[in-house]
Amino acid sequence: PLGGGRPAQRSAEVFRQILALKERIERETLPRFSHRRQDNVQALMRHLYARPIVDVDMARRWIGVTTNTAAALITDLTAQGILTEVTGRRRNRLFAFREYLDLFR
Repeated sequence: PLGGGRPAQRSAEVFRQILALKERIERETLPRFSHRRQDNVQALMRHLYARPIVDVDMARRWIGVTTNTAAALITDLTAQGILTEVTGRRRNRLFAFREYLDLFR
């Protein structure tokens, strides 16, 4: 078999873990957001699986919302434990989708 099987097994396991994480977030966390915010938070989450490090301006551009809306979504995702602020600054802060990133370690 190509690659001896081990990397493929590891990849398959990571993929299963990603699917489980995605389902848990969709089932337990996203319903906590107001009906009005559902589309935006779901759109932002879709982008986070492709780019798990985000700042407010990236989020604004990704989902086509105002800076205030993007900042509020990031604040809410941080409060829910989905995002973690990683810079320790007040301005130009970056946020990581840490639980997702940890699956690749």
